Amino acid sequence: MVIVDPKALPSAHQFTVVIDGVETAVHDGVLRRNGGTVAVVGPGVLEVSRLQHVVVRGGGGGGDVRFSRCGYAAAGFSRADDDVSAG
Repeated sequence: MVIVDPKALPSAHQFTVVIDGVETAVHDGVLRRNGGTVAVVGPGVLEVSRLQHVVVRGGGGGGDVRFSRCGYAAAGFSRADDDVSAG
């Protein structure tokens, strides 16, 4: 039997987040930058709040991104059935 650490496996729901020109891969947890947060709240679900300039790509299909209190926010996905919500 082989034991594999689940964090060592690539996530099917990996997002690429660009905050003020700095690109970061996110697939779990909370990322805090420039007074704002990017949080993975469920598989393929990303919540972004209080950032001045943020662009989100990816999600691995079925991704959902929610923005709140962001100056400029954009999201792009590779599949047409992905959902983007802005608030």
